[in-house]
Amino acid sequence: MKPGKISEPILKRSVIKTIKYKTDEISAKAAPGNDAVIADSKGIAAAVSTAGLYMSEENLFFDCKCAIFNGMNNISAKGGKPFAVLMNIILPAGKLESDLRALMGSISKLCLKLNLQIAGGSTEVSAVVKNTIVSFTILGHPAIAEESPESEGLKNKFLYTEPGIVCRPGMDIVLTKHIGIMGTAMLVYEKKEELLTKFPKSYLEKALEAEEEMSICSEAAVAGSSGAVVMHDVSRGGIFAALWELAEITGRGVEAVIADMPVRQETIELCEFYGLNPYKLISGGSLLLACSHGSEITDRLRRRGISAAIIGKLTENNDKVVIQNGEKRYLEPPKGDEIYKVIGNKKSSENKK
Repeated sequence: MKPGKISEPILKRSVIKTIKYKTDEISAKAAPGNDAVIADSKGIAAAVSTAGLYMSEENLFFDCKCAIFNGMNNISAKGGKPFAVLMNIILPAGKLESDLRALMGSISKLCLKLNLQIAGGSTEVSAVVKNTIVSFTILGHPAIAEESPESEGLKNKFLYTEPGIVCRPGMDIVLTKHIGIMGTAMLVYEKKEELLTKFPKSYLEKALEAEEEMSICSEAAVAGSSGAVVMHDVSRGGIFAALWELAEITGRGVEAVIADMPVRQETIELCEFYGLNPYKLISGGSLLLACSHGSEITDRLRRRGISAAIIGKLTENNDKVVIQNGEKRYLEPPKGDEIYKVIGNKKSSENKK
């Protein structure tokens, strides 16, 4: 198998189908696009995100930061509020205590800023790993408030959708902020020296502004209490993968217009430099949602300083379609993320146009 998130067919036949035990205590079962476990009876949600798999050891803290935001975004997309994190650190033999102390100090400061309590975990040294591996389990509680007629009855509950019941054809699909947010920052961190041969330092610093947009907590709180019937964070595989997963979650088809998907110029140019498709680039920091009145939610988000745009609609059939220059294109099941063509690839310069 190739590096990165496994394809949906492999996920279904070799992971989902092997899960035999089921319990009524878990509201949302394991399924493609379902990134958070919900236990309504307990009032707790959990999401797991792993770091140490993308970038070099020199950028381990940023990798951890991405993983923490991934986990928090998974919780937020379910209408939850992250409040605690469990950590598991596996260090390669030969690592110094000072390295561990520095990493933990940086993570601790980040969690303090995010109001995220480090609640426990484990730390060990292994002779079989070559690079530090850090995994995070984020815990959250229900956060949806009854602020609109459509959210009536959702107070203190998670946002969980039975496919085809509340997601009706014709509902708007809304995207917040820009695509490629997390991937843009990752490219600058990991490939800065190479990128400086093409772009001025000031341009890359501007591109790194994407790092400040990797959380969807604020927009999820607004959208969840304003009539969004389903929310999904745009992460690995980019907006194309997220649209496919939205269709799987809702049990509907999707039709979206590429020209309506906001993307920063820096993202476009960095992707062009490496020959990457920005619509398949990891996009942690963007939220995808379905709702009856997209214009009302986008207006409400904009009043809170969060950019948002209607990019398409749910459809009656099961087709997953994007429209470019008036022509329809059918999406394929997600197969991976464009970031792997560059990150961890010593021959990345060969991918440049």
